[in-house]
Amino acid sequence: MTARYWIAQYIRDVFRNEPRNVGIIVQLGDEMAGRFLGETSPGNVDRRSLRDWSYPGVYCQWVRYWRKEISKSSIATILEANGSNYRVVEGGYVTDIGNDKTEDVMSYLFALLVSRGGFSEALQQDREQPDRVKLELEVTLELEKMNLLAPTDEPIHSFLIQRNKPVIGKSNLAHKPTFVQENGYLYVMETIDFTSYQKKRTSDRAGLAAFVFQDIRSLTESTHAIALIRLEVADMKHEDVRYGLGLLTASDAEVINWLESSNRERFLDERKRVASTTIAL
Repeated sequence: MTARYWIAQYIRDVFRNEPRNVGIIVQLGDEMAGRFLGETSPGNVDRRSLRDWSYPGVYCQWVRYWRKEISKSSIATILEANGSNYRVVEGGYVTDIGNDKTEDVMSYLFALLVSRGGFSEALQQDREQPDRVKLELEVTLELEKMNLLAPTDEPIHSFLIQRNKPVIGKSNLAHKPTFVQENGYLYVMETIDFTSYQKKRTSDRAGLAAFVFQDIRSLTESTHAIALIRLEVADMKHEDVRYGLGLLTASDAEVINWLESSNRERFLDERKRVASTTIAL
């Protein structure tokens, strides 16, 4: 099967006419999808990634427009709307894609043509996804701000949260959950970003987290597993997302959507409470 693609470009200086690739649009069969620089989820742009742009708001408007037309599979309309600073141009075709889905092709082309990593990044599609790292970083910063993260020289009796602490499961494997907190009970926490463009890989990560939770709990009954996720309503239309979320739920993990402020605050308050008290078994 063959996929067709187009490249979204930003021309900062019209006189110099030096375009910068800022997005990819892919059509595979009847399905059309796009990915654009700075998006944290479809249509939502993190303006912190556009600090060196003259008018980031204009770019955000173009992204919303492109997204609207992509939902209609209206590539002709997109091409007709090209402006002096923003345009979409013909990219070409990708052949012999095997069983790859539209999102897989899009992620590869985005890494190859838009991301700074270029060709080397495109060849490392199995590496950790940037979106997931951002969620992990965001959680880490919140915990640091509340002085809930244990420094490396913290005494072992501390109830503060430790990062990537080895925890043995029933399989005798030494797992390294993203966050671990102990005060008589064992709290193990993982981050899963379902808003990531590579839904299949995110689903796989959810499955791995579910296994880790169950394996640790099988050896230590006092284990409380927590899955910190990012999930928007639109993500639930993807089968991979529903499957990954189902695995986490089946593992009896507490699932907390970081995008929901009430859940986020409840999680942080609980971590603070656990850090300051001892629970007798």
